Amino acid sequence: MYKLSKYNICLSLYEKTSKWFLINGCSGKFTIIENNVAQALLNSEHNPQAVFNIDTESLNLLREIGAIIPVSSDEKRTVNMLCNRIHNDTGNNLDVSFIPSYACNFNCPYCFEKSIKDEEPQWLWEDMSDELIKNIFDALEKMIQKGKKVRSFTLFGGEPLLPKNMNIVCEILERCSKYDAPIFVVTNGYYLNIYAEVLSKYKIDTLKITVDGTEKIHDSRRAPKNGNSFNRIMDNVSEALKNGISVSLRTNINRDNLNEINKLKEYYKRYGLTEYPNFTYYFKATMECFEPKGNAVSDMEIMELMGNEPCNYCLNSAFNRLYKPLKRMIEGSTKACFKSEYCGAHGGNLVFDPYGKVLACWDVLTDSRSVIGKVNTETATVEFNHNYIDWQSRTVNNIQGCEDCKYKLFCGGGCAAQALVTENRMNEPFCEGFIQRFNDIVIKTAREYYDLLDTVSEIK
Repeated sequence: MYKLSKYNICLSLYEKTSKWFLINGCSGKFTIIENNVAQALLNSEHNPQAVFNIDTESLNLLREIGAIIPVSSDEKRTVNMLCNRIHNDTGNNLDVSFIPSYACNFNCPYCFEKSIKDEEPQWLWEDMSDELIKNIFDALEKMIQKGKKVRSFTLFGGEPLLPKNMNIVCEILERCSKYDAPIFVVTNGYYLNIYAEVLSKYKIDTLKITVDGTEKIHDSRRAPKNGNSFNRIMDNVSEALKNGISVSLRTNINRDNLNEINKLKEYYKRYGLTEYPNFTYYFKATMECFEPKGNAVSDMEIMELMGNEPCNYCLNSAFNRLYKPLKRMIEGSTKACFKSEYCGAHGGNLVFDPYGKVLACWDVLTDSRSVIGKVNTETATVEFNHNYIDWQSRTVNNIQGCEDCKYKLFCGGGCAAQALVTENRMNEPFCEGFIQRFNDIVIKTAREYYDLLDTVSEIK
């Protein structure tokens, strides 16, 4: 005896044809089905026996991908066990970030550290000491001995590449270079020229720089208090690319600069940046929870403006994060790539600040609830606190509201930082239009692939 799976996601590929895309959120398997099978599945949500009236071949196909399952099957238990296994595996990878200091030469209006800058400016000027750096790496070695692995290093801020941070940055990079892990730098790009030799010496994997529009708009949002920054940043980016360093330019989009998207795309092309194979760029909506009411835009709006097609998904991180694994799944006929949590903040993210605090997430550095521990300089270990358990346990198994969602292992429960700011608690889902985004990407990615197959078949 069989029953209908509660995790079926059935999407119409074309309005005028009978093809549907069926993917199961428990098994991770997918297939293409005809309209009569799709209608039977949809009708079975109200009439559980409807699906069993279709032909035997179609029933066998549904059994194969887990769309219908034995009556004795406990899907919820299966999903919970799968979630736990994924979470345990991802937790062994450490993504380590260093904040040399919280100081910054810019004063961006949407900065999530702005409240601290305004209320406690003295807090910005503590620098990471040599002793603390040594203790952090000693602590990492002890974690590695217990089975952890460093997956990446990142310099963050504040602005990590301030001139005053030169010795600190060199000390950190020297130690990072001894590991087989990529090094990223999140910077505003203003002082890249001063750090050019250092960045080349330590083989930085990628510079991640924010450019918020063409010159006038960018300089109104991201510039030193006493000057402009756009032209200097563009010159620095060009030199970094010439030196073989990869550069990824991000644009934070809200209502104020929504119209800059196509202008920037044209500028990057005209300035010659798109000619470099080590250059990428993308556009991302600012976090709604840090924006004045009505000033935020959605990533769906951004995609609609750029042209909501697979060729543009790489230009928006929210879409690309879904598109890449779904594309691999469809083209490789493999199972879906599931996730138990939204991001590494619930796995192996360790953000070390100049005060010896250990934080889970870049986006809520000023929130005490993001502090998951501290570096004990006497024992050279990381001592985790009760917040660590809260961040580590935020998987789709434990988020209220995700229990019965068929998309949960694709979504991961959404951003904890935004849930924390908007709902004042992490254990809430932050869906942010995920279902619409997922369905849209699946349909268009599948269409792109199967249309290509049909074209190749016709040529042959």
